[in-house]
Amino acid sequence: ADKMEDAIDVVHRVGRPAENRHRQILILFAKRSVRDEVWKHTKSSRICKEEGIQFAEDLTQEDWKSRQALWPRIEKTSKEGKAAGFRGPIAYIAGKHISG
Repeated sequence: ADKMEDAIDVVHRVGRPAENRHRQILILFAKRSVRDEVWKHTKSSRICKEEGIQFAEDLTQEDWKSRQALWPRIEKTSKEGKAAGFRGPIAYIAGKHISG
């Protein structure tokens, strides 16, 4: 917690306040290592599960479409037991960058 002041650059809510609705919060981390650590701990956090708090990447619409197009290849490769996944909008299979 004492490192957060140096690790987080900007935090702000998205959209206008409305009754019975939670607004998303965007967090811009100054350090990727802190972002990864926060992400890792919140996945198994009891309080996050109880409160419905989830962390997700904020991708552009173009990046999101690119990811969706590559998802079937990533999923198939993962089911075969090979290393496959995304880092932001970029897909990797066995450590190599792939494109649509």
